Amino acid sequence: MVVGGAWAAVELIPGVSNVGRERRASKSRRLRGLPKPRFALTDDMARNWFEANPSAIVIPRGNFPDSTRPFPGEGNHRD
Repeated sequence: MVVGGAWAAVELIPGVSNVGRERRASKSRRLRGLPKPRFALTDDMARNWFEANPSAIVIPRGNFPDSTRPFPGEGNHRD
């Protein structure tokens, strides 16, 4: 009985803290207008969002390797 109770506590405590973290992350995403992570986005869709919402974040090719549009300085083709 003691072992079962201890095991339940070990499983329950991290779960409760994960719920709190997910609620804070959900609120942060909602305030910033970001989509929920369960939606799949293409690199072009994500890149369009970052370009429409400029910030101090750099948008290099490495962050969007499957983007079909050329990046500044690439010309009309991808390497």
